[in-house]
Amino acid sequence: MPLISIGPKNTEVQDALSAKMTMIRPALKRVVFNVCGFPENDVIVNLLHSDIVDADNFAADFVVFADTCPHKVLEARANELRTDIANILIDLGFTDSVFEVWLRFLPGPWCLVVHGRIIDTVDHPR
Repeated sequence: MPLISIGPKNTEVQDALSAKMTMIRPALKRVVFNVCGFPENDVIVNLLHSDIVDADNFAADFVVFADTCPHKVLEARANELRTDIANILIDLGFTDSVFEVWLRFLPGPWCLVVHGRIIDTVDHPR
């Protein structure tokens, strides 16, 4: 289950992203599905609240982190997904923004709990 988090460096950038989240969220879900087949409802896309008090002058306006467990198909097509995510944001008008896209494959155990029951798990590789 990929978790895509968009971290703005200040509230001005956060507001610009928030105004377009109704377009950003479905586009990012769709591109993950197109690249590796994850069902769109398994792809979580969140805009984070900017808590940065004093952003570095050289920091990107926002960073997109796509975190997931190791996945052979997704890892093999990671460069394609990275570029597709960047192009979606460019196409949605973030042409004057500086932003980064990071795909991170996090090995380790994971579980999904719904209504007090573990319904899905990934075991740590040994």
